[in-house]
Amino acid sequence: MSKKGLLSSLIVSLVVALALGIYTIVSVAVGGNQAPAGPTNINAPAVAYRTDDTIDVLSGYTLEQGNITFTMSESNTELPISFDAEKGEYVATGEGEVTAVLKLDEKGNTKTINISIYRQGSGASEDDAFILANAKHLKEFADMVNEVSAERNVPAFTKLVSDVDLGELNWKPIGGEGNLAYTGTFDGNGKTIKNLNINVNEENYKDFVVANTVSGEVRGLLDLGFFGRVKDATIKNLNIADAKISVSTGVYSLVKVSESPADPEFGYIARVNIGTMVGNAYNTDIIGCENRNTVVSRIEGFSATTGIVGKTQGHGLGGLVGVAQLVRVSNYDLTVRVINGIGDANIKGSRVGGVFGRGESSYQPLFETTPSVDQKTVVNNVVVDMSVSALYSANARIGGVVGYGKNMDILNSTVESFKVVDTTYKADVDYNLEGKTLVGGVASVLVSNSANTNVEDAAVVANLASLVKDVDVQKIDVYMMGGEVSGVAHSLEGSNGLTTKVEDVTVSGGIVANIATGFAYQVYTGATVAYTKAYDKAVVDVDLSAHMSNGFACYVFGNVEGFADGEYKTQIVVDVDGLGARFNSLTTREQIVEARKATFANGFAYSIENAKVSNFDVDFEAVDSLVVSGVAYETKENAVIENVKVVSNITSYSESQYTTTYMVAGAVANAYAGTTIKDVVVDVNVNQDRTEGNKYGASFFGGLVARYYGDSETAGLTLTDNVVSGNVYFNASTESIVWDEVEYDVFVAGGLVGAIMTNVDSGVEATVDALADVSIKFTKDTFTGNIVKHLNIVVDFKDEKALSEQAWRARAIGALVGVVNSEETGIDLDLSDNKVYKVGVTADFETFVYKAQDASTISTLGYNKVNAFGVTFFKNTGAINPSVAYTEEDAENTTIIDVTYTDVQ
Repeated sequence: MSKKGLLSSLIVSLVVALALGIYTIVSVAVGGNQAPAGPTNINAPAVAYRTDDTIDVLSGYTLEQGNITFTMSESNTELPISFDAEKGEYVATGEGEVTAVLKLDEKGNTKTINISIYRQGSGASEDDAFILANAKHLKEFADMVNEVSAERNVPAFTKLVSDVDLGELNWKPIGGEGNLAYTGTFDGNGKTIKNLNINVNEENYKDFVVANTVSGEVRGLLDLGFFGRVKDATIKNLNIADAKISVSTGVYSLVKVSESPADPEFGYIARVNIGTMVGNAYNTDIIGCENRNTVVSRIEGFSATTGIVGKTQGHGLGGLVGVAQLVRVSNYDLTVRVINGIGDANIKGSRVGGVFGRGESSYQPLFETTPSVDQKTVVNNVVVDMSVSALYSANARIGGVVGYGKNMDILNSTVESFKVVDTTYKADVDYNLEGKTLVGGVASVLVSNSANTNVEDAAVVANLASLVKDVDVQKIDVYMMGGEVSGVAHSLEGSNGLTTKVEDVTVSGGIVANIATGFAYQVYTGATVAYTKAYDKAVVDVDLSAHMSNGFACYVFGNVEGFADGEYKTQIVVDVDGLGARFNSLTTREQIVEARKATFANGFAYSIENAKVSNFDVDFEAVDSLVVSGVAYETKENAVIENVKVVSNITSYSESQYTTTYMVAGAVANAYAGTTIKDVVVDVNVNQDRTEGNKYGASFFGGLVARYYGDSETAGLTLTDNVVSGNVYFNASTESIVWDEVEYDVFVAGGLVGAIMTNVDSGVEATVDALADVSIKFTKDTFTGNIVKHLNIVVDFKDEKALSEQAWRARAIGALVGVVNSEETGIDLDLSDNKVYKVGVTADFETFVYKAQDASTISTLGYNKVNAFGVTFFKNTGAINPSVAYTEEDAENTTIIDVTYTDVQ
């Protein structure tokens, strides 16, 4: 019907027949805006009803009194509202939209209400869905689902047809455990649930507890969200805005009990789960539209399970779902603010995630048949903006996507912002606390494990392996001084034949913690990380401030592979502002040793073992740490570092004589037997930005490896085709030894390896390892094809003492190797296949003099070119084959070493 037609201004009198047979004349304007003009027109929010509803917003207004006028939309031919004169109510009698203008007073003030009316469906099919149009409908629907009755009848298909404000209700979630679980299809239809409010405290918690009987035992369950418990369900195209869920800290003590409380309704509370949309979901699809739906919430509370031995359950607090088993989520934007346990330090163990608190694919034995392979927990095309307040001492597991994940996929998603703040005063932090909070930008823990899945189908089991692919963590901003924080995941684990795979995942931002890692704290055996394409940015770009900082991972036991194409390697950018030693005052040897183990900065990892790291370009800056390495603190059995480029800019830490930097390495601080380093290019620059008069110290420096620990069986160290260059300056040492009742500072430096020594792993004196003899059996191919070029080493120990007999082990500088601590004969260390070009050593020669007991000078720095091998003094020089010099034009090899020695002036 056209607005241009004669009905555009025609007032038509319609006779509406009511079901009660009462007839009322209603004034109707068809088409156009016929609302009477007045001084003030108040536009009220739109309201929605379904057929047979009472239109309560029109109560008190009638046509006969002349205080109401209706205007229909063009699509309506008759008014979908009738007046029941007997009841004095307007009733929805048909589908359509109508505008009601209410006369408020004689001055002409009015209020306009837009009313939508929908035909109520049976709920038997998607085309005949059960309609929910307002808060009253939602409350009635929740009561239908939650009804404990044999006659309980819940529609299979439900559709939300209007935005609904629940702000006036303390919402009791839809669905509970057991037979009360919601199992239908809920179509949000692009509409929004506004102001969802759930407030649970010690006084009202029983109103929210669902009692469930299992094997004769009654358990109380708190599953909180818009939905409480859903199973075999579909929730689609639903938005939630400005939700607030609060569980008081006093409820925690009701859950964590050692004995069942005396309660006639349930024996004990088995779990607390919180999710904005669903508290606990099983085998459910939560699907947003192509342009993504939104959920915005603020949650103050915790997840927990009972303290009763043998009765614990999985639990979680999630921006979307608390606990998700076999749940598929796609196309959602989530904004969640979480306050976890603040105000009660006794609250422990929450699992907190931007999407799921806990997500897993573990099939319940309720299934009579094995679910299909594609029924797995998956997060796809989700954007998360998350902030959390939590205590480092809360033993929580916090992740930008999932707190704890098992056998699940996270795909094509973005953690747009991830902020975590701990309110603990720095002075009150116990850094050795067990049960500290773990944080990851994607997940705290992500596991693959085929055990206890209740599945025998091999194809299903294989599909259970966790996968994280094409995920970007942006703006990570975590402050948790006592915690362990990682840019992507704290732990990546695989076991029982399943491998957790992480592919093409990036992270950027800043972390302040006790232990901070740019990517993962642990890449376990059974987990791999790979990049399959080139990026125009660093895949890890992080600023770390911690006692223990690692650019990529702390422990690497699974392969980590970058993408390489020609000159391109996957780039990592790490800037470490260390926190110095973990002890404010170091007074004992034990404290010094402990501080060195717990205060480090590494461009890539703390430890690599039985794993390969390859194809990375590491840009690394570090200040104020005790042990600093461009790649790893330590490498152990079957560790391989290959095709890696490292550019390091390092400044020593020098707070006191006890805490100044101990070791500096271009690649690896401590290499153990079984290490292979191949095709690694190092440009190491140490203390180049220094202040006159300050102490810049170290005891061990290696252009590639600071210290190698061997054994009596085999060298076990392979250095092949590596290149080292850079500029190094030191004027202090942190290690000392006593020989002939004289104390000497230890300083050992080598262009390739600082020191080769016996593996000593136990005891406080293990760090005074310059005195340990070594009897390594080297082979010709131990060090091959390595090049040290354009390396300048400046060591200024002007006030130090010259060395006495045997103390030569404590002081050495070499172009390739600093010192081999051995008096063994027959050590076959052949360095002839390694090259040296333009290496400069500037040092105060007197402090590097070796003197025999009769005080005669035996050797000095550069004496007889023995330092071609690299030592200031080596007793069995005849067993050493020196390296060769070369020019950049590959001139003819010569045994004359291209090393320049200059005495400090």
